[in-house]
Amino acid sequence: MTTAGLLLRLGGPADTPTVHADQVAALGRRRDLPALLDRSRPHRATRLATGEAGLLGAV
Repeated sequence: MTTAGLLLRLGGPADTPTVHADQVAALGRRRDLPALLDRSRPHRATRLATGEAGLLGAV
């Protein structure tokens, strides 16, 4: 969510950044949150094409 610009990174490790609790709460109340999440994550076809198969690659 920080990479997509939806939350401001306050510090901490890159894989588990510290974010402001009020920002998280406000984001959670947004009606368009599913659409924001969908736009902020690469689609499955893109991940497969780039070799980022996740668990599928382990099977």
